[in-house]
Amino acid sequence: MTKLLKFGTGKKRKLITTIHGHNAEILGAIVTPDGKQVIAHDVDGVWDVFYGEIFVWDWKTGERIFVLSGHDDAVDSLAVTPDNKYLFSGDSQGIIKVWNLETGKEIYTFRDHSICVNKIIITTDAKQAISCSTDGTIKVWDLTKILGEEKSNYSQISHCNEIHTIAITPNSRWAISGGCEMIVKVWDLTNFREVFDLETGNGEPIHSLAVTPDGKEVLVGCGGSLPSGKKRTIKFFNRKTREQILEFLAPVNLGKFITIAPDGKTFISGYWRDFGTTIWDLELKEEIGYLGRHEEEVLCLAITPDGQKVISGSYDRTVIVWNLQTKERILTLNAGLGSVYSVAVTPDNKYIISGYYHGEIMIWDLTTGEQVAMLKGHHKYVLEVIPLPNNRIISASLDGTLKLWNLNNQKAIATFYGNSGFLCCAATANGEIIIAGDNFGKLHFLTLEN
Repeated sequence: MTKLLKFGTGKKRKLITTIHGHNAEILGAIVTPDGKQVIAHDVDGVWDVFYGEIFVWDWKTGERIFVLSGHDDAVDSLAVTPDNKYLFSGDSQGIIKVWNLETGKEIYTFRDHSICVNKIIITTDAKQAISCSTDGTIKVWDLTKILGEEKSNYSQISHCNEIHTIAITPNSRWAISGGCEMIVKVWDLTNFREVFDLETGNGEPIHSLAVTPDGKEVLVGCGGSLPSGKKRTIKFFNRKTREQILEFLAPVNLGKFITIAPDGKTFISGYWRDFGTTIWDLELKEEIGYLGRHEEEVLCLAITPDGQKVISGSYDRTVIVWNLQTKERILTLNAGLGSVYSVAVTPDNKYIISGYYHGEIMIWDLTTGEQVAMLKGHHKYVLEVIPLPNNRIISASLDGTLKLWNLNNQKAIATFYGNSGFLCCAATANGEIIIAGDNFGKLHFLTLEN
C-alpha cells in the first residue's frame, strides 16, 4: 500500500504535490532548509529506509534523487546542514553517517555512541553537530575538518559478498576488485564509480588479481578455496576490450596472491595444497620454475621492488626470502607468532613487512633478517600490508580497522573503522588513495592527506 506526503499553503491548505513511494504508515518528515528536498519517516522506524537505505526526494516533482546505502540497521534520526549540502543520519547501532546531498556520497562516519541515536542537531554555522542517544550521552562533534572533504571517506556496496582482492593499474586511474560474487569489477578512481564488469564465466570465487606493468592486462585467479575437483584457473583479460585472452588450469589450489615482477616478464602464484610457489613466464603464459616449499600452506606473496627476491608467508608461521633467479632460499624469518597472512617490501628495498594471525605487524631487515620493530594495534588477522611513500604503511585487519603507520617512530598515525572485517586493500602509486574491501561486499575509498 502506497502512502502519501501532502504539503499545503495558505488558509485553504491547498495540496501542492503528492509523493509516492512508501509502503508503510508515514510518521514524520524533514525538509532541507532550501525547501527543495524531503526525507520521510515511516511506521517501521526507518527513515524512508529499507535495511539502512535512505531515499531523498525532490518535493516539487516527486522524483527520487538518491538512495543512500551504508547503514546496517534502522535509521532513527536525520539532520541537514544550513547550506543544504550535507545530511547527517543516525541509526539504531549508534552510528552517525555524513552524506553529500549534491553527489549522494557518504563522506564520514562517527561511531562513539553505543546504541540508538535519537536526535541530531547542526549548529547554524555548521561547525558543530550535537547528538543524543539511548546510551544516556549527548555528544558534540567538530565538523570543521570533515565537511567539504568528500573524497576523504566514501564507501558503497559494490559486491554481494566478501571482497577478497583489489588491484590498481600502474597509472592509478583504475581499481579492480573481486571476491565471492564471482565477478571482477573495474572502477574509475577519478569519481569512484564502477565502469564495467569482467565476467569470468566459470562460476567460482575470485581470490587473486594483478595488473601488468603496462596496465593492459588483468590476471584473475579463480576458485582458490573450493573443494578438490573444481576448476582452478588463471585467466588473462584485456582491460580495455574486456576480452579474455587466455585461460589455463592451475595445478593445485590457488592461493590468495598472484604477483607480477616489476619488469613485467614473470609472475608468481602461491598454492595452498602443495605449500609452494610457482614462477610463470608472463609473455609465454607458461610455467618456468618452482620455489621450495613451506611446511604448511602459502598464504601470501610479494616480490621486491628490484625484482630479485620473492617473499612468501605461510600458515607455518614463517616468512621465507627466495632468490627469484636461482630459486634458492636466502632467509627464513620466524617471529614466534601466529600464521603469516600478509607480506610486503618497502619501496627502498630495505625492509619486509609481515602481518600475523593475532594482529601483530613485524618489520624485518631484508638483508640481515633481523627484527627491526613490532607494531601493535590490531586484534585479529592482518590480511594486507601496503607500503606507502614517506616511510608509511597501511594495514587492513579482520578486526574491522585500517591503520596508517609511521615507520620512523613505529606508531599509528590514524585509524579508519569499518562496519565489518577488512579482507584486502590497495593504494595508488602516490599513496594518496586507499581502497579497501570488507566482509559485507563494501568498497571503501579513502584519501590520505599530509
